[in-house]
Amino acid sequence: MLEIPALKPGAHVDLEVSDGVYDGKYRSRIEEINGDLLTVGAPIDANQVVPLRLNTEVTVVLWDETAAYEIKTRLVKRLSQPILLFVLKYTGSYRRVQRRNYVRVPAFYDVIYRVVNGEELGEDRKATMLDLSGGGMRFQTEEKL
Repeated sequence: MLEIPALKPGAHVDLEVSDGVYDGKYRSRIEEINGDLLTVGAPIDANQVVPLRLNTEVTVVLWDETAAYEIKTRLVKRLSQPILLFVLKYTGSYRRVQRRNYVRVPAFYDVIYRVVNGEELGEDRKATMLDLSGGGMRFQTEEKL
């Protein structure tokens, strides 16, 4: 199906429904993955199971440390044993959503940096910038910092 490391049984997800009576965002958990089918716990809202209809389009949102992923699915089956579950079919569309305040832009430049030791600046050292954002830059050195 998808090569998303966070996509695994036990992962907490949000199920987003964007039309119909049950429009909203609901918490759930992935119970099983089988090819292009995701089995999730039926969402509960106000102590009631959200009774989504078959063929309802559902966006599954899951996340890891750096990004969120939105996976487009469609409800193809409801199971009631041993607990109420929804089987969602991957419809071929997903996207990675950056969770940072600023976009990281690849930028490969030679840079000079200095290590701060207490109140002293060390000697100039060379590195290679890997990317740049409004919050800073990521760079690579030959030595461990």
